[in-house]
Amino acid sequence: MNNTLLRDIVKTTRRIPLQAADKKILEAEEKIAQEINTIPSCVDKILEFEKLKGEQRAFIIVDKTKSEANIYKNGEIIDQFEVGVGTNIGDDLHTAIYDFNSCGWSKEGRYTPSGQFRTGHIFNDADNNAFGIYLNGVQHPVGFKQSSFIAIHKIFNKDLAERLPMFKTKGQRRGISAGCVNIVPDEFQRLADRVTPKTDVFILPEEPNNKLELVSLPNGLWFKTKYADQEKENIFLDAMRKFFKLDETQTASL
Repeated sequence: MNNTLLRDIVKTTRRIPLQAADKKILEAEEKIAQEINTIPSCVDKILEFEKLKGEQRAFIIVDKTKSEANIYKNGEIIDQFEVGVGTNIGDDLHTAIYDFNSCGWSKEGRYTPSGQFRTGHIFNDADNNAFGIYLNGVQHPVGFKQSSFIAIHKIFNKDLAERLPMFKTKGQRRGISAGCVNIVPDEFQRLADRVTPKTDVFILPEEPNNKLELVSLPNGLWFKTKYADQEKENIFLDAMRKFFKLDETQTASL
């Protein structure tokens, strides 16, 4: 995969839906997606896709089954972090709801969704030691539900006593959050220093028979979770239509 046209297409992030005159771009993207999706391993798919871009910026891969986040650059791991993920095992769209009366998240829907995301708005509440980075993405766009979001953040002060002891085990799933990715406070700044605006963050699926699939979307090529369960796939497609404000015919090929 060293075709110059393909590399140029990968480097270009489209912000608006393509017109009919852009057929060559769509065909090139389909070729990229078809070739990448023949690779069995989700991690290898990501690495091959990133390699197409030439010189890479750093990107993050989160493995929920091992509760670890690896930062890659130019095909190599340059840093590693132990993390905490959603209490519930699964890849559902993040559906935990924040109750402003009780100042807490619902017990249901505590999933960390899988798919491709990009770092967005940084929040910093010094009083509560709350510092983190919201994630915008195909699988769960921030703002899809006003009371639901996902972020990578340090463990908040109020949760330290409960969650910090769970970081004694390595390589095992650490289900502790309402869906966000948690990091030990002393290590979070190290990760934040590696992050630039719109850093790609890939969260691997953990459900059996689920996988990342590269697809051509209205704003370019993205990895999304491909659900074997048709009901879940329909929920995802509905989220996509709302996110990109497309009608059903425009997303029928996803």
